[in-house]
Amino acid sequence: MKNFMLMTLLFSSSLFAFEPKLKEVQLKKFSAAISENCQGDCMALSSIKELDAKKLASIKDKLFGGRQPGLMLCLYAFKASFKTFKDQEGNEQTYCYFKDQSYISTAEYDKAISYFD
Repeated sequence: MKNFMLMTLLFSSSLFAFEPKLKEVQLKKFSAAISENCQGDCMALSSIKELDAKKLASIKDKLFGGRQPGLMLCLYAFKASFKTFKDQEGNEQTYCYFKDQSYISTAEYDKAISYFD
């Protein structure tokens, strides 16, 4: 119950009104949208490039109760934080936010995970 309350607090306090500025990068199997401020091999780009079966296995015990795999990768495998953007229509999108100020949508991790299936 404590963990559920902590996660609820984290999720509810992470809603920011920031406007994500993204650019598309081509990877081997798919393209991904990352923050425009990513120069060279920023942490956001490195995280999606380095995603592998070992990182997925590291979060296996976190995937229960409908948790989002992309968000769990962000928090536990990449040790990053997250921010949720809410647009004017009320749609929400969660971004994995790194120490170098680069970010990537957690949906990009979900897309990448599908290539491991």
